Amino acid sequence: MKTRLTQKSVRKGMTYLSVVIAAVLVGLTLATYLKLVASQNQMTMRSQAWNRNIAVVEAGIEEAMAHLNKNGVWDIRTGTYTGNLLVDGWSSTAGGGYTKTSWIGEDYYIVTIGAYTAGTNCPTVVAEGYVKQLPTFTMTRRLMQPFLADVTGNGSTYVKRTVVCATTNIPVFTKALVAKKTIDLNGNNMFTDSYDSSNPLYSSNSVYTTSKRRDHGDIATNNSITNSVDIGNANIWGSVATGPNAANPGHASLTIGSNGKVGDATWQTDGSKTGVQAGHDRDDMNIYIPNVKLPFTTGLAPSTPPSGFPYNGVTYDTVMGNGTYVSGNLEGRKILIRGETKLLVTGSFKMTGQDSIMIQSNASLTLYMDGASAEFGGNGVANASGKPMKFLYLGTTNNTALNFGGNAQFTAAVYAPSAALTGNGGGNNDLDFSGSAIINSATFNGHYSFHYDESLGRLGMFTGFTLTSWNEL
Repeated sequence: MKTRLTQKSVRKGMTYLSVVIAAVLVGLTLATYLKLVASQNQMTMRSQAWNRNIAVVEAGIEEAMAHLNKNGVWDIRTGTYTGNLLVDGWSSTAGGGYTKTSWIGEDYYIVTIGAYTAGTNCPTVVAEGYVKQLPTFTMTRRLMQPFLADVTGNGSTYVKRTVVCATTNIPVFTKALVAKKTIDLNGNNMFTDSYDSSNPLYSSNSVYTTSKRRDHGDIATNNSITNSVDIGNANIWGSVATGPNAANPGHASLTIGSNGKVGDATWQTDGSKTGVQAGHDRDDMNIYIPNVKLPFTTGLAPSTPPSGFPYNGVTYDTVMGNGTYVSGNLEGRKILIRGETKLLVTGSFKMTGQDSIMIQSNASLTLYMDGASAEFGGNGVANASGKPMKFLYLGTTNNTALNFGGNAQFTAAVYAPSAALTGNGGGNNDLDFSGSAIINSATFNGHYSFHYDESLGRLGMFTGFTLTSWNEL
């Protein structure tokens, strides 16, 4: 018997096959789509963890820098850091550094301040950020996918990033003379140059000498108005910088006389050269000059021996040693400094006639001037060490006038950003002013010489630590 297939049965078979093929195609498409979604989720979670980690690392760097600037105190007298870095949760490391671990929610960082580098005393900061990796999803279950930056810690998988930063401590005294406003050099035979009190090649027993002079006697002002700096016929052994002057760039803020010179030693000693040497004037000066804050307001009264205090053939009527002193008006005195002395003057300060200050070679004077006016004349300041940082003059916002007169010699580092500095006369030698000065404005008349001590850039006051590099390992 023969069986015959009908056309209807063939159609049913083809329908079933089509449905199966369509179902397979839909399933494959759905599986592919779910795989793409899972991969996208995985990449998103990894990216979030990786990018979030940089904020954690930055938090560690910021804490280290804040800790350094608060507790890494530079002692201007000894040339070392004397602050206590083992506070605020920090502990010491085997290599002489300091470390701390801090948590930010489920994330954390370990930051380390390295040992202070010899020569620069600027430590390296290393921050390790650990961010908890969020779970990713597959088609069948929720799980952690392997990540090359994974580290295991605290019972979970964390993503780690490490950044190494170098630091520097920006010095305050980097030029011979810095003014917030104008500088006017009206005198005759007025000049600036430099020396190095810590280097016998560029000084004699720490004192400036013409035969060893250098050409870093730079002057600068933040001001950008026309004629901010009037060189006149002075010789600036170094460079001049003025504030930004976008409307009138170039020499608009600088005026120089027919015999004035600004440039290096070669330019200065070449009789055929005048004016400004190429590359020795700039108009991009823009620095922050904060005000002085008084660290104390009470202290001892300066000692006045009944019969005076003889020293090296001079009888002194005022003697100060190790300690903190406070005085109102301080005038008509012969002052002897015999130790590490901090002196606050709340009234006027005036030296005339035979008045003088003698700072013994193993002593120092930090003078906080909170009165309106200070005048240094008479026999000036005898800084026996020859080092300007042994006499640090700090003028507050109340100190609006600072005068140098007569034949007074002055070896000091001056920071008085509210004071108008006036130099009159000048001495009969070339030791009028040695050190550095940051003031509000400056005017010089007559013969006057200004010598910048380059060691102040290494051993003077500092504005605080800042980063110089950022390298991820």
